[in-house]
Amino acid sequence: MIKPQREDALLKELQLRGSLVVTDLAERLGVSVVTLRRDLAGLERRGLVRRVHGGATAVVRRPEPGARRVARPGEVPTIGMVAPTTGNYYATIIRSAKRAAQANGVRLVLGVTNYIAPDERRFVAGMIAAGADGLLVTPSRVDFSGPTLDLLLESPVPIVLVERSLDQYVGPARLESVRSDHEFGAELCVHHLADQGYDRIALLTAGNPTSPRLVAGYRKAVAELGLGDHTPRRDLPEEAWVAEERRGEIRALLEELVADGITAVVVQPDAHAMALVQEAKELGIRIPDDLAIVAYDDQFSELSEIPLTAVSPPAEALGRTAIELCLDRMRRPVGDAPDAMQQVRIMPTLNVRASSVRRSAG
Repeated sequence: MIKPQREDALLKELQLRGSLVVTDLAERLGVSVVTLRRDLAGLERRGLVRRVHGGATAVVRRPEPGARRVARPGEVPTIGMVAPTTGNYYATIIRSAKRAAQANGVRLVLGVTNYIAPDERRFVAGMIAAGADGLLVTPSRVDFSGPTLDLLLESPVPIVLVERSLDQYVGPARLESVRSDHEFGAELCVHHLADQGYDRIALLTAGNPTSPRLVAGYRKAVAELGLGDHTPRRDLPEEAWVAEERRGEIRALLEELVADGITAVVVQPDAHAMALVQEAKELGIRIPDDLAIVAYDDQFSELSEIPLTAVSPPAEALGRTAIELCLDRMRRPVGDAPDAMQQVRIMPTLNVRASSVRRSAG
């Protein structure tokens, strides 16, 4: 590995993590510790890093008001993305953001927090310190007041929240956001089922950050339609149901729904809805005649034995829109506040399939 390649590797490591340990990176790169220390000394003389005992940290450059960050020769703008997971839904958002960034000549750097709040703050601080030009951030919690909010509000670079917003925050918040309108998605489910003649509609959620918005939309819709409120008595397990381990639990839930006179159910996510379909067949519960099912998330719904009607959140549009919004703010001089901050909600769509459409009497 020649010197420019080693320097690029050092700078990328600092850009992602904010700091590095020489011995760890030397082993990963297959070069000597002495060589990397010499490279770091050269980068420090150029003002690009700050050496510390055992490694280095990124240099924090806070631009003066009205000035743009000065890029190094050949450097492309960088947007940092802090996501809670790379699971199916967020994988689609991340891929969409990556394509949008590449189309605009921007490098996207990803940090994954696994819903650990201290890690999200570490990634945000590290990316800012490393000189990111903008950030897309999904805090691990819907209610992220406190240290995370303070860090984001104090950021010297544009921040766009993804699948989060400051709807409930009262104060001089200056953060923009792009999220799915999950409340509207739940309303779509309830109105579709009511149109099909189902009047006892329950909601079952996985108890994740999306769930409160689904409950809010569900309750709004059943109130508007004059239906009974059958919100979850318990959250479904976040992990996918495994037939052998959870078969009794799934059957007990189905029997409970039928005994309560429930005629239709909205289930989040679709993997859980598919498990209900499989066990309903074993119990002789006919879908949709005895129980209609609508899934929330449309990752695998059409592959179910009985194709599932499902709401599809706009993951592709989210990633693309978040990049576009961040780029718009990056193009403004630092300190030039926008006239109006944007909090964008993108509507989900409902894909109607066999699991919720009443069959004719004949």
